[in-house]
Amino acid sequence: MIEEALVNQLRKEKIEPTISKNKYKIKFTKLGKDDFDNKIADDIEIIVRILLVPDQHVCCVEFSKTKGRHTTFLKHYENYKNDENCLAFANDTLVDMENK
Repeated sequence: MIEEALVNQLRKEKIEPTISKNKYKIKFTKLGKDDFDNKIADDIEIIVRILLVPDQHVCCVEFSKTKGRHTTFLKHYENYKNDENCLAFANDTLVDMENK
């Protein structure tokens, strides 16, 4: 469900991700230009892993930047996480502070 929603959103943006057949792992490159200078490329390579939390009925979605600026990565991460057409439906994390 999460993997399908993210892949559909990427394809709407005309990004063809590399999807691992053996793992819940999606790799893609988001092409872009610098916000202040349109002549400078600001491409970001992202890997998304969907992991099952042991002994619980929840999963974790991990976004990792492998190439590009950190600030641009954070901007795209926030967009995917909060977009109603992408992963907003799955953004209901609960943190148990007693066990930390």
